[in-house]
Amino acid sequence: MGAHLSRHDITSIRWLGCALAVFGILQFLFLTFLAILFYPGGYNFFGYFLSDLGIVRARNGELNQISSALFLVTFSILAGSLIPFWLILRTLFTNSSLERGLSTLGSIMGLLSTPLAFGILLCPMDTQFEAHEFFAFSYTFFLALLILFFSLAILLNQNYPKYIVVISFGLFIVIGLFEIINFGEYQAFVQKIIFLGFIIWLLIQIHRVWSFIKLSEKKIGFIGQDI
Repeated sequence: MGAHLSRHDITSIRWLGCALAVFGILQFLFLTFLAILFYPGGYNFFGYFLSDLGIVRARNGELNQISSALFLVTFSILAGSLIPFWLILRTLFTNSSLERGLSTLGSIMGLLSTPLAFGILLCPMDTQFEAHEFFAFSYTFFLALLILFFSLAILLNQNYPKYIVVISFGLFIVIGLFEIINFGEYQAFVQKIIFLGFIIWLLIQIHRVWSFIKLSEKKIGFIGQDI
């Protein structure tokens, strides 16, 4: 006998997935801030990469025990907390088979990026540089594809405001440039801009899912009809 979920069950799953994603984002911002505070010798926000927080020895030669532990925990939680959301986000795009296909590809890219995030953490930049570079480049590459596929789906979806289309394609272009251009001394700062932009993009999508849930509740009277 197959699984039979009511609309109420599906709504609850969507709410939980969004809440988990928000928790992942908030804890990442908080624990990353703590990791920066505890970084031996001081963390150069404009000159150091996020990966510097996870290295074994800080740039001043001291052991980086606290910051690396915090970064390991917080980035792991963030990556894991987004898994349900990648599956939920695609449910907003159902107006056409093309929308469904593009959003499904976007969700797949999100899921594939998860093990790459753990690869970044397991291969510190200072002790396993080549492996770290591979995982970091691959992770960013899959994020770029994720943004691209969802940007195209958003473009086709008439329920999305146009400014979200501009933000989505803008973020994709910046990530693409980061992958192919060396910004020299500004490379680390550009990385932070991209990650902040990605978090903002995530929060926008979470808000869209919440709005969709509220609209669905109004339409069905939230009476838990079976589907």
